[in-house]
Amino acid sequence: MGVWTATAACHALDYFEDMPCTLLHGDAHPWNAICSDDGAVTLIDWDSAGLGPSIVDLGFLLLSAYGGGIDKPAVNWDASRVRAVARGYAAVRTPEAAELSRLAAAIRFRPLVGAVGCFVDAMGVGAA
Repeated sequence: MGVWTATAACHALDYFEDMPCTLLHGDAHPWNAICSDDGAVTLIDWDSAGLGPSIVDLGFLLLSAYGGGIDKPAVNWDASRVRAVARGYAAVRTPEAAELSRLAAAIRFRPLVGAVGCFVDAMGVGAA
């Protein structure tokens, strides 16, 4: 039996390279959004921004809206937040059928990358 490695895990990920690309926020979650009194939303913390498949940002935003960020305290699961994200997203862009067919993989993408990064960091300091 082979040994599981971070490299193998990364190779197993779907990187969505054939999906439509756009400017990504890179850390799209409710804690990086400021809502003004008039209902306008401004995203902050653009340190991870870059070009990439739009479905990745949408996947992480949906995951975060439903149950909280991967590095924040969990919140109560709330489908109404997901519906709000879907309405807001659809107001400016409709995902293609191919993107929607891989949305579940996009939702899993960010936590898996984060877990692999934490594992690699722990292995580097002997904590794993």
